[in-house]
Amino acid sequence: MINYFFLFLNFKIMLHNTTQHNTTVSCWSLKQKLLSVLLICFTIFSCNFTDESAENALTVKTETRDATLGPGCGVDIGNQCDPPDIKTEEFHLDNVAGYPNCTFNVSVTYNECTDGGGITEINVGNFSLVTYVCPQYTIDLQNAINAGGIVLDNFVFGFEKKLYEAFEFHYFNLNPSTCLTGVQRNFNWYLDACKQYCITSVDIEGTNILIFNPARCGTGCCKRDTRMCKDPITGQINKTTTYYIISTANCGTILPDWGRRKCDYVTNSCILTCQ
Repeated sequence: MINYFFLFLNFKIMLHNTTQHNTTVSCWSLKQKLLSVLLICFTIFSCNFTDESAENALTVKTETRDATLGPGCGVDIGNQCDPPDIKTEEFHLDNVAGYPNCTFNVSVTYNECTDGGGITEINVGNFSLVTYVCPQYTIDLQNAINAGGIVLDNFVFGFEKKLYEAFEFHYFNLNPSTCLTGVQRNFNWYLDACKQYCITSVDIEGTNILIFNPARCGTGCCKRDTRMCKDPITGQINKTTTYYIISTANCGTILPDWGRRKCDYVTNSCILTCQ
């Protein structure tokens, strides 16, 4: 620990000696000594303060990094279930609205848990289109790219939502639940609130296809909440979807690193996804 009393005592002695010999010690020398003592104190104090700040900054950074184990908005889907059985699997969707006789392969990071009362929660983290076999989709996407602007924005954003819905129905039908028993399935999607999309040409077994991937272009997080159950009399699937803002969206405040992503095309606007 710094002995500030010792420093002060030495300064008093030095000042006394200076007064005793004022005929030989100039005022300029006194100022020099005073500045030297102050400089020593300031330097020691400043070093201690800087070290403490650096340690705190490192702790905050580590905690922030550890908290972002799930999707981009920083919600750890592993905390939603006990045990946190997180899986990453590829699903083949042949039920995307508007594209019959097509198959879209998506990669999904998720976990599933039941609360004991019959309600199953499916918490979805990362979700991305991997590949597809669908000539009509290729034509539609290329037409949207040619049109550009809001046409491209609406097409890509709208199609991604179609993939969400197709996955929900696909996963639900693997093990459907009945409404009358109070059993239902809840899909919880944790999404970045603000997105732009990078479209890249990818070679799949000698065939070039266009794949889009979202990029954060702002702060904030939202949740897509879908609840599903099957009516045992009509056989109809009852489904409701609601969007919740988890943290306030501020779109347009982050510029994605398009160069690193090597995009062939980029959507025009930073889109609010909580809708």
